[in-house]
Amino acid sequence: CGVPGVEAAGASGVLPLTPANLQVQFQRENAAGSSVSEKHRARYDAVSTGYFEAMGVPLKDGRAIGDRDGANAPPVVVVSEALARRHFPGESAVGKRLIVNYGNPAPREIVGVVGDMKHLSLEETPLAAIYVPYLQAPLPMLAIAVRTARPDAGEQVRRQIQTLDPALAPPRISSMEEVVAESTFQRRLLAGLLGGFAFLALLLASIGVYGVMAYAVEQRRVEFGVRLALGAQPKDLRRRVLRQALALALAGSTLGFAAAIPSARLLRSMLFGVEPADPVTLAAVVAVLIVVALAASYLPAARATRVDPITALRSE
Repeated sequence: CGVPGVEAAGASGVLPLTPANLQVQFQRENAAGSSVSEKHRARYDAVSTGYFEAMGVPLKDGRAIGDRDGANAPPVVVVSEALARRHFPGESAVGKRLIVNYGNPAPREIVGVVGDMKHLSLEETPLAAIYVPYLQAPLPMLAIAVRTARPDAGEQVRRQIQTLDPALAPPRISSMEEVVAESTFQRRLLAGLLGGFAFLALLLASIGVYGVMAYAVEQRRVEFGVRLALGAQPKDLRRRVLRQALALALAGSTLGFAAAIPSARLLRSMLFGVEPADPVTLAAVVAVLIVVALAASYLPAARATRVDPITALRSE
């Protein structure tokens, strides 16, 4: 495209992870040239040469949309791998024909199969998708995808566009990282709130453990004094208090698991790349709870080792 640092560029009517969501009905054309009666739905987009390369979408079979697929060329279509697997199992989709109920009603020959893309969110399962040449079926929207090797290439692309057509309003340029961040903002906000509440709960739990252990040490002050008088070592008393705190943490973790595992299934729709009952996550939670409980019990345990036997017996 004449801009230094640009490795690939292409146009699309509907960029992934944006609010736009265009779906169409399509039918397979059988060998006799008539359509199969059953209709199916798929995501629809019109793209230009270089779009798949710019978006990093691999070509699985056939060819991508190219310069030969102009407005007067035979109507063609590229389909996603999910569509090919579902509607052409055990055979190549290339060379087959689809009737797409949008724009030109003429049957379109499948010339290529590309990898699946997540269009609406990162959490969705990739669905069937249809891509037609933009010059054959232009959409009212147009977005340009550019793969660059330089961080300042975006501004150069903006200047190039305005040079080609000064009447155009300055285009909004966003990196794919910004698009992803914008699409996940609500979920990240909710996750942040849940994380804040979880931290507050952990803080309250640590305060509670500290209070319980401090009270337990105070109640057993005479016992600890007698043990020290009979020759017990301070480290033995410290270990005894920490063991009691560890027992409390394990009991709390067991009760927490009993309530957390069923309720975690309610959060399944918010999770991405992890299961509600992920063993690594659960083990990390238990480890954090144990560390917090032991840390909160350290001061009461240290206080138990400083009990003066004479003072403890006199107070009794």
